[in-house]
Amino acid sequence: MVDDTSLLLLEQKYRNNNPGNIKIGTYGGQTWDGVSNYKGSINPELVFRKYESKAHGLADIINVIKDYETDSLSEIINTYAQDDEGGEKYENYYRDLSGIYEVPDNIDFTNKEQVIRLMKGITDIENDPDANDYYTQDDYIQAYELLIAE
Repeated sequence: MVDDTSLLLLEQKYRNNNPGNIKIGTYGGQTWDGVSNYKGSINPELVFRKYESKAHGLADIINVIKDYETDSLSEIINTYAQDDEGGEKYENYYRDLSGIYEVPDNIDFTNKEQVIRLMKGITDIENDPDANDYYTQDDYIQAYELLIAE
C-alpha cells in the first residue's frame, strides 16, 4: 500500500500518463488528442505524447502496437524498441515479456489477459519499479475497456 505522500510523488512523476514512452510521430493515437505533449527529461529533443488519464496512456500502447499489423511478439518488440542503439534492450524486452509476463509469441488482441499482460510488461520495462505502485489493475482494466469500445 502506498501512503498519501508517496502517492503524490508518484502522481507528479507520472503526470503525463505515458507509461509506454510513446513519442509523437509514431503509430496509433486513438486515445491521444494529437496535441498534448512534453519534452524528454534526458533528451529534450525527443517529444512524447501526453494523455488525459492513466487508462488512455495504457490503451495507446496497444493502439500503437496494433498499427504494426503483426501479432508476433518478436516483430512487435523489434519495432517498438527500435531506437535502442545497443540492441540489448530488445533482448531484455522479449525475455521479460515472454518469461515474466507470459506474453505468448503470437498475441491474440481479443484476449483480455494477453493484452493486459502486454501492457503491464511494457509499463514495467519502460519505467522505474515504482510505476507498479502508480498503475493499478483497475487502470489496466479501464484501458482494455477503452480498447474494446473503439
